[in-house]
Amino acid sequence: MGLFNHLFGDKGSIAKELKIDSERRIQIWGRALKDYEGISELSKYFSPNNIEKALQDLDALDEVLDNIASLISKELIDIGDEEKLEHEILGDLRRLTSEESKEHTHILIRTIAIEHHDQKKLIPIFRKIHDTLKLAIHTINLIKKRPDNIGELLNYLFKLLFHQLGFLYNTFNRESFIDESVGDKINHIARAIILEEELKEEEQSAENKFVSGIVDQIGNDSSEHYYRRLGKHIFSRLAEMAGLPLKDDDAFYGWIEGFEGYLYDDEVLSSIIREFHRKSDDQELQLIMIAFRKSYHFDHFNEFIHSLLQS
Repeated sequence: MGLFNHLFGDKGSIAKELKIDSERRIQIWGRALKDYEGISELSKYFSPNNIEKALQDLDALDEVLDNIASLISKELIDIGDEEKLEHEILGDLRRLTSEESKEHTHILIRTIAIEHHDQKKLIPIFRKIHDTLKLAIHTINLIKKRPDNIGELLNYLFKLLFHQLGFLYNTFNRESFIDESVGDKINHIARAIILEEELKEEEQSAENKFVSGIVDQIGNDSSEHYYRRLGKHIFSRLAEMAGLPLKDDDAFYGWIEGFEGYLYDDEVLSSIIREFHRKSDDQELQLIMIAFRKSYHFDHFNEFIHSLLQS
């Protein structure tokens, strides 16, 4: 039984004792994160741009698939003698690679980024990794049987490994967060989950609660809370400074670079906030800057960005 089978698998089956010590558990998890780099790179062999070439040499394709499977350690996930019918695998692939599943993953990641004091919020991400890896193994086994729809299966497998699994594993990359200390806290919680330790729920500080409240208000597009209006003001001013209007896609990417340059300039951002929020002291100003940057990171301004593209 693999570590993830034990931790996140079907609890309805007969429970088996997992004889893996704490040190080995951490090694298995660390190896899984490291091995994803290889999985991601190998999956490019049958990306949409390369799939026709991949289908011309099925023996070479089998070798690539074997290499991917070897990077999914049986100490992490072991399907044993479990078998799935083709229609079951296809159904699972459609579900886990759907736009709904992608959005669900983004929601899980955004939630843990905000509520990284709550151990329970991270477990659904681990469960989704478990389901994704198991499905990848079943899909690889099916493709090697040479079904008629091998191209369709490869397309789904690429989405599953390169996109879905990439998003999930990126949760544990501290550099993917604006505030890298958030990534450190998430990895601290992950370690406790892997070791089956119950963390005492950390009470949010007053500062964190204040920031979370602002982020929630900015992200609530159905109301006009004060901080929602402040967020709009900050966004509009930064957008103007970055050089509107936008002419084409290339100009848009240049605009994003300029926008983010001003976004992470404390002097620029604080002066814009003071235009709208004149009575804030230095501490409150810092917290508002953190909240706005988090809101931007959580895509709370996507509707405004899309409107700029269409203008």
